[in-house]
Amino acid sequence: MKKKIWGKRVLLPGGWSSNTLIDIDQNGKIKDIKKNVQPSNQVFDTLIPSPMNLHSHCFQRAMSGLSERSDSKTNDFWSWRNFMYNFLNKISPDHFEAICALAQMEMLEAGYAGVVEFHYLHNDLSGIRFHNISEMSQRVINASNKSGIGLTLLPVLYEQSGVKGGNLISGQDRFGLKLCEFNKLIEEVISLENKKGDFHIGVAAHSLRAVKKISLKELSKNFLNYPTHIHVAEQMKEVSEIYSAWSKRPIEWMVENLDLNEKWCLIHCTQMHDYEAKLLAKSGAVIGLCPITEANLGDGIFNGRNWLKEGGKFGIGTDSNVKISLFEELRTLEYSQRLKYKSRIVLKTANEYTIGRSLIESVLEGGMLASGRKTGKIQKGYWADILALDLTSFDYFDLNDNEKLDYLIFSEKDVVIDSVFSAGRLLVKNGKHINKKKIITNYKLALHEILKKL
Repeated sequence: MKKKIWGKRVLLPGGWSSNTLIDIDQNGKIKDIKKNVQPSNQVFDTLIPSPMNLHSHCFQRAMSGLSERSDSKTNDFWSWRNFMYNFLNKISPDHFEAICALAQMEMLEAGYAGVVEFHYLHNDLSGIRFHNISEMSQRVINASNKSGIGLTLLPVLYEQSGVKGGNLISGQDRFGLKLCEFNKLIEEVISLENKKGDFHIGVAAHSLRAVKKISLKELSKNFLNYPTHIHVAEQMKEVSEIYSAWSKRPIEWMVENLDLNEKWCLIHCTQMHDYEAKLLAKSGAVIGLCPITEANLGDGIFNGRNWLKEGGKFGIGTDSNVKISLFEELRTLEYSQRLKYKSRIVLKTANEYTIGRSLIESVLEGGMLASGRKTGKIQKGYWADILALDLTSFDYFDLNDNEKLDYLIFSEKDVVIDSVFSAGRLLVKNGKHINKKKIITNYKLALHEILKKL
């Protein structure tokens, strides 16, 4: 269905535009943009491009509130991981689909038009392959059909328990695939018929410790035209293990051994030295940051100042989905940098914009590159991924358009998201997802059944 939406102020690639009409074609792409026209059709206060959530493990949304406990002498990423392993071994395919739909719904309500799902839960509860090896990938797609979110699906290769090899340990057997099985999975997903027109697929290696060197090189060679993601340099222990085994730090090894380019997205990189930032930025690869999760897990703080100095690009994701909030991710990202460098306005790019607009435009570009989706701009030919904001409260009175984004990110205490369009689909209206009641009902049933087994 064709749509026309009007905004009092609209953030276009060239800057802010007043009284602007956006014409969306029946396929969900922007057909035309007209400036300085009278309000008509669907009328909104402020329209900006809606970004991609470039990194999510949707099933972890159901763990929210359950992992903030102390059951061991060490409380770190690795003890959290053990809890996660135990939790996921209670999740059936039906549970998984219901959790995914709930997480995707909340992403939309938070302002994300799309998600890049880093999907590594492939096997049944006993670690056995499903008859259709793409069964769990299909469940992510089913969830996206229910929520309506734009989806880039990244099936994940997970082969071994550690950087030196070894059989998968308890908790990892639901992830494991051989490279030949992984290739079959990709073929099955590509052939699925019930995908939306804006569905995209990419590939991922879980991490340097979980995938063989030869397999990483095969992925790099065989999937040149696909978004390719990997967790890297998240924890000090991981960096030490890689260095001990390969005599190189993780980012350094990847730059020297893989054909990195702008289709690659390296997730976290919270343990990145200045010289690694310089090497990696030259490749064009994007870094995927998940500030709320990285803070929750105690990962560390990203080397943002030097990454920007080298011209590096970044986007944001929700990772563990412990809290799904677009503007809180942006605020946490900038505030963590201020604490790291004992300075202010750290992640502003070299332009005349305020920090808020700079952050938003940075993650729009990073999300576009990392997802393989033509998004991130309100521009003819792009997907109509659009976020409608209600910035009419007294707090925004007399602020200019860029200053409004600053207030939105750093000072806003209320929900100001009016509507969200994903590929032209109106999925959030008056701040609420159009199928919220049904999605929540299914989620509550799934969570109740999971918790009975814990």
